Amino acid sequence: MKNLKIVVAVLLACSFMAFCMASECLAADPIGFIYLPRLLKESKMGKAAQEKIEKTHQRKLADIDAKIAEVETMKQELEKKAPFMTQAEKDKKAAELQKVYSEYEDTRKKAQDELNQMNQELILSVLKTADPIVARIARARGYCMVVKDASVVGFMEPRVDITEEVIKELDRQQPPK
Repeated sequence: MKNLKIVVAVLLACSFMAFCMASECLAADPIGFIYLPRLLKESKMGKAAQEKIEKTHQRKLADIDAKIAEVETMKQELEKKAPFMTQAEKDKKAAELQKVYSEYEDTRKKAQDELNQMNQELILSVLKTADPIVARIARARGYCMVVKDASVVGFMEPRVDITEEVIKELDRQQPPK
């Protein structure tokens, strides 16, 4: 029990010190902001990443459409021929249909997983390239930190938004195609 009180006291002291340090930063220096969705949507690098994702999505969608067409064809064939088939033949065709449907589901799930993974990798690539630019602009403006998560911002003065500057600098760093 005594150890628990000590641990709680230490945690409270550390939390208080972190709060004091953060509030000192907040009181002394301004905070910048960057709107990541805009960076990804408007920068050349972000547009290229989105284009790559869209091309992959279209290719995966074609694969999925081919599988669902195969399922539909087999289903219609089974429904049409079922009255003339023995129970063993119906069971065999139903098992084949189930197998093809399972393949469709696997293809769909793998495609979604691959797209999600690719999306995360491309976003991280853009952010990794943009981070030094964000830091450089923040230092030049005297910011003690830059907020990247719009969901934590209740209000923001437009003058602390550095998104446009970061986009311009990121675009300048992109080699010509």
